[in-house]
Amino acid sequence: MNSIIIVEGAQGSGKTTVSNWIRENKVYTNLYRLTGHNDNSENGREKSVKMYDALMDYVEKLENSDINLLFDRTFITEMVYCMCGYRKYMFADKGKEYIKRLNELGRRGNFEIVIINLKVSDADKFRERFLENDRKDKPRHLSIEFNVDNSIKQQESYEIILEHIKNTYKYIDVIDINTDKENFRDIVMDRLKDE
Repeated sequence: MNSIIIVEGAQGSGKTTVSNWIRENKVYTNLYRLTGHNDNSENGREKSVKMYDALMDYVEKLENSDINLLFDRTFITEMVYCMCGYRKYMFADKGKEYIKRLNELGRRGNFEIVIINLKVSDADKFRERFLENDRKDKPRHLSIEFNVDNSIKQQESYEIILEHIKNTYKYIDVIDINTDKENFRDIVMDRLKDE
């Protein structure tokens, strides 16, 4: 069975690193990096809805393709950004709709649906990562400041949303992984190894 793997987590939690590892080690895997947009207005909501409607249609079309789909962020990030107040609109209604569609894909049995929730238990690790990545040539997100407080706030919001998914949706497997542990790469790769 093929997988839809979604890697989520706060800024600095290791999404890029983990999604790269998975892409390099799980055969027949396409990686998609979704960076969103910087439009906080209602027009921004419309852009997000159009993008994620199209994305879910695309995913459903690949249901029998024998390809693993790996996402570095999805609409769950949009939900978190709204919950944290980075957006001037709400997205929970659409997010729930997309989660239900994912759950239905899992129920039909052609995809295993896995959401990896990357966490950091020690806020100093966020601080270290921001210092390591604080280069002048590093791209910046125009609407969200990268800092420890924002990452902690995001992590708390991911926890609320993903705990709800864990407790509500039978065909979506949510895996919590602390990336400040030395063996977190092994935990990820063991869980996702090809059968």
